[in-house]
Amino acid sequence: MSLSRKHFVELAEAIGSTSQYDQLVYQIKSFCKRHNRAFQLDKFDAKIAKVKQDISNRNNPYNYGNTSD
Repeated sequence: MSLSRKHFVELAEAIGSTSQYDQLVYQIKSFCKRHNRAFQLDKFDAKIAKVKQDISNRNNPYNYGNTSD
């Protein structure tokens, strides 16, 4: 499925009407579920968590053997 202008407008409205991260994630997951019955919320949540953890690990200087104090 390709995204049409209608889809981009719907996403823009969801993002524009959201003031908090959790609300934004909920809006995006709702969008995905409406447009794809096979969309798996748990896998999406797991991917978000993994990406956040990877970013956190990259931003931690102690993960790279940085011993300059």
